[in-house]
Amino acid sequence: MLFPESLEARMLLSFVYFEQGRGEDAAAASLEFLAAFETVKKKNPKTNWKDLPRQHPNLGLPSYILGFYEKKRGNFSAAYENVQAAIQWSYDMLSCRLQLIDIALP
Repeated sequence: MLFPESLEARMLLSFVYFEQGRGEDAAAASLEFLAAFETVKKKNPKTNWKDLPRQHPNLGLPSYILGFYEKKRGNFSAAYENVQAAIQWSYDMLSCRLQLIDIALP
């Protein structure tokens, strides 16, 4: 990766893989983003993380991608958990709700 310390670059990489239909790569990039983000959160415990989605509206995208990937794999409980995480980060509510409905149908 060209900018391994950049969370935005990691998020963008997961999206690019997702758009290319490279599900496993998108899921791996999303997991890398989430691990890096957790590290940043631990290093900055006094930051008000609840305000972050306003500044970064796509913050829930990696969780959404993981939810979509897990749904495709038939792992519906993991899919549900990841889409719920995307909702917590204020990711596109309509898309998330539609995914939750689709996950509940099988």
